[in-house]
Amino acid sequence: MKPLNIIGAAMLLLVANTSNAQFLNKLKKKAEAAVTKAVTGGGLSAESSTEKPEDNASDGTPGNSTSPAAPAAQSTAAKYGTVLFTMEKGEYLVYGELSLAVKADGAHVKAVTRKDRQFYFYDNGQRQGPFTTPPVNLLDEGWKRDYEYQKTNADEYMSNGMSYLSAGNLVVDGKKYGPALVVNAMYHNTKIKKFYALVTRTENDKMGFYLVSNQGARKLPSIGMGLIVSADGESGGVIIPATQFNAKSEEDAYKFVVADDTYIVLANGKTNGPFKYVDGTRNSLDESGNYIQIGKSGPKEGVYVNGNLLIPFAEGSYGQGASFVNSNGTSAAWFERGNLQFTDGTFIRGKAVQPVLSKENGVSYINWITIEKGNVYHCKKEL
Repeated sequence: MKPLNIIGAAMLLLVANTSNAQFLNKLKKKAEAAVTKAVTGGGLSAESSTEKPEDNASDGTPGNSTSPAAPAAQSTAAKYGTVLFTMEKGEYLVYGELSLAVKADGAHVKAVTRKDRQFYFYDNGQRQGPFTTPPVNLLDEGWKRDYEYQKTNADEYMSNGMSYLSAGNLVVDGKKYGPALVVNAMYHNTKIKKFYALVTRTENDKMGFYLVSNQGARKLPSIGMGLIVSADGESGGVIIPATQFNAKSEEDAYKFVVADDTYIVLANGKTNGPFKYVDGTRNSLDESGNYIQIGKSGPKEGVYVNGNLLIPFAEGSYGQGASFVNSNGTSAAWFERGNLQFTDGTFIRGKAVQPVLSKENGVSYINWITIEKGNVYHCKKEL
């Protein structure tokens, strides 16, 4: 029995060594693949892999003239998009150099590509080139837009309010807008000739507070928490805590309550609120007067519009993105690191590039670019 035991042991050792060798060989191949992917930016040629590449404009995926004109019906591109152009075999999108703009004649997707060390430019289906350097000057304005930071109060147009005081009056662009003791806050956009001012006046030996704009003056129940203006300057107002807004005494008008509800008093004559308190890290107003907050109320973190949670953040969202909201503030989309998340639960993972908002006949749409198997799509979904 001893010889048989020795032979059996030898056979087991041989099998173990063979299994270990195969295991180590697999590990080696995985490591080599990972290094290759890191160096190439994740680009895969349709000719060299049977795996489906990520639909992302920054992944360096080359075009393939043998790819089908349309992907599988269940794909994001097929469901929401239209093919604008197809890259040639061996042609690549240049990292980050593409734009999406919605104009009067429709959506324009512009892109810079590279093939055989030369550059080309696409405007939807029209191809130009070759160029010796990337023709980024032909891209639409905004192709370098940073989605990780949204200006909350149109910061670049906020001014020193006291510089608009002249002989006890608020004077903007040479025109008087009534008496002013103090200009507490001032937004002045000379490009579109709009301004919003938070003004203190004396009335019967008491102080009164006003929101003054091109549209006139609105008396405020309290000085509130300052101006809030949409990024395009079309909507502006003052944030006022509910306790101060509903004050029955002078004491209440200056009382500060932790986690108080909020009102937004707008220059157009409307008052929105009260809105449930949200611990917002980013607060903004859109052109329709919707109050948008990125933050949390209790344990729920996400996109709140007019105090309502429209998008609870999915796993992997960190609040470093951009929100898009329809006109009446009932539906929204959130874009972060290539992902698009919608109020209705739709989640597009890693396939969205350069999203922009558009309106058609009063309906809001979110537009984005998707790249799939060398095809460049304009995608659109109603909010």
